[in-house]
Amino acid sequence: MGLAAAAAQTQTNDTESARLDQAAATLKQIYMTLQQPGLSAADLDKLKEQAQPVGGEVQTVLDDLTPRLAALKTQLDQLGPAAGPQSLAGERAGRNRTGETAKGL
Repeated sequence: MGLAAAAAQTQTNDTESARLDQAAATLKQIYMTLQQPGLSAADLDKLKEQAQPVGGEVQTVLDDLTPRLAALKTQLDQLGPAAGPQSLAGERAGRNRTGETAKGL
């Protein structure tokens, strides 16, 4: 990934994060309002109107992120599993033996 693509990806991530943060803030405000006793039908209708677009916004973010997630999973699958400590130790030991053999010749 080039520098420009990485910068664009970071900006996209920031935008998606901001959209989710806004949705969370809206839901938190609605929840806090619902905790107040004696809400009228008009109050509840207003809260319902505020809540309705949140689900669509979250779904839009999910729709935007899903293909990127799939692409990242594909890249990880192509890389294979990470080398664990045992793999690295065995690899180093193999290099050391190879180096010792070359020195002995």
